[in-house]
Amino acid sequence: MMKLIGKNLLFQYESGLQVIGRYSSPTEVSWEALTGAAKGSKGTESVVMAEIAPNIFFVNWIEKSGTTVSQVLDLDKLVVTAFVTFDTPQGRQSMFDKGTLTEGHQDIDYSASCSAADMGDTIPAHSHRRRRS
Repeated sequence: MMKLIGKNLLFQYESGLQVIGRYSSPTEVSWEALTGAAKGSKGTESVVMAEIAPNIFFVNWIEKSGTTVSQVLDLDKLVVTAFVTFDTPQGRQSMFDKGTLTEGHQDIDYSASCSAADMGDTIPAHSHRRRRS
């Protein structure tokens, strides 16, 4: 698991969503949305993670808003697969997205972190147009 800890990663999803993530410990991730409805929002989340194969990690967290994020990170191929669920005025929604990872991006100042719950009715940082219910 140490191969993931301390990494700053840029996630570029097929949906167009871009997020910077820092995996600071086996139990914590910090993120900032660079694009999308939640652009500029950031948060620090408690996570559960496991190395499920050499250099392949499963990471999951639940945000204060109830948004859930599950990722599979392949550090050899530098790809990510994510599944997210979140509440909308139309009810609970889910989405599946894939993307690429780029390592070594500039660290983020998380001192002013907020969660998706602080965003009111905006779409969570990890969501995008392709939704499934």
